[in-house]
Amino acid sequence: MLGVTDIVMGVAQSLSLIRFKDIFDNPFIASSPKDFWNKRWNRLVSHMFHQLIFTKMSTKKFEQPTNFARIKAGLLIFAISGLFHDLMIAAATRTITFELTVFFLIHGMIVALEATYRTGKFKSDPTGINHIICNILTVLFFTTTGRLFLSPILRQQVFLRIAKQF
Repeated sequence: MLGVTDIVMGVAQSLSLIRFKDIFDNPFIASSPKDFWNKRWNRLVSHMFHQLIFTKMSTKKFEQPTNFARIKAGLLIFAISGLFHDLMIAAATRTITFELTVFFLIHGMIVALEATYRTGKFKSDPTGINHIICNILTVLFFTTTGRLFLSPILRQQVFLRIAKQF
């Protein structure tokens, strides 16, 4: 899917002579789930959620945002993302399982834990061999939880159902 997006964006940029912001930033080299979701995957939607929900919920006028407010806002964003993905699958299959919502909530909890407990010298992005180890662990996490994301799509044959409409 990344390749298709890149091709469409490239054609649109060539025709309009305008440089668009890249939607993805090497998501496969993410060093953690937080790095993946905040900096590398679908940056357009991430920025939109940050502006519309996260910033407004996590800060009050003239006050510093609390960690609890940030976690609450972040989990709401992941819940909305999960429900949105479940509704897209339900629109194509007329079946809703909420597996995608569970997938996003698990990822939201992991990102919240990482934001809360990754402090001190571990706050900065890892480098060298530590980045490689973190990348492998991140890929293993996504591979393990990815079944929740892919199962309803494959079980309901979403792509075949969509293709039959054309």
